[in-house]
Parts: sequence; C-alpha cells; structure tokens
Amino acid sequence: LQCRDLSSAEVAGFDQRVAFSCWDALRASAEASLIGKEWLPQIWLPLPEHPKAALCEINKRLLCIDQVPTNWAPAIRQESAERLRVFPRTHPEVQECWAHHSGVEDHD
Repeated sequence: LQCRDLSSAEVAGFDQRVAFSCWDALRASAEASLIGKEWLPQIWLPLPEHPKAALCEINKRLLCIDQVPTNWAPAIRQESAERLRVFPRTHPEVQECWAHHSGVEDHD
C-alpha cells in the first residue's frame, strides 16, 4: 500500500480507524528504513503525532536533505543531487603551527 493509494481510499470514504492503522504502519516502515543511515541528520525535531502528518514531514525533510546551507559553502559544496564535495578544515591552532613550520627555515 502506498501513500497515494491510502489517500485515495480515505477520500473515497474508507473506514477512518482502518486508515489510521494503515498510516501508522506506513510511518513505522518509513522510520525503520531510515535507522542507521549515516547521511541522516543526527538531530531531527520531533515528528507530528498523527502518522499521516509524520509521513508528510519525513518526506519533506528527505526532499531537502541534499541541500547544503550557504554558510557551509567554504567546507561543503554540492556538485550534483547525488554528490557533495567536502573540504576538511583543521583547527586554527594546527593551521598556525603548520604555517610556522611550512618548510621554510628562518636563519638569523
């Protein structure tokens, strides 16, 4: 059963208790399929209680997961919908240390 099919059944007058149970099963399935995904944000705001609203929110969040915030641009660039390029940054103290020891010796 897909979301569109269930929505159509609801509009056609399908029993609301049965529809709610189906939405709940679809939500559980969607959440289970996301468990352990490394690319999933570690912190998400809580989902709505109603399973249909929760599924809509999950879909909305997944649609924008490949969007890179502009303030990340120096470190992460989106090359395509499926590919990101990461430019690791080091801690400022490490950068300063390497700048000081850049291979050029100061001899006074």
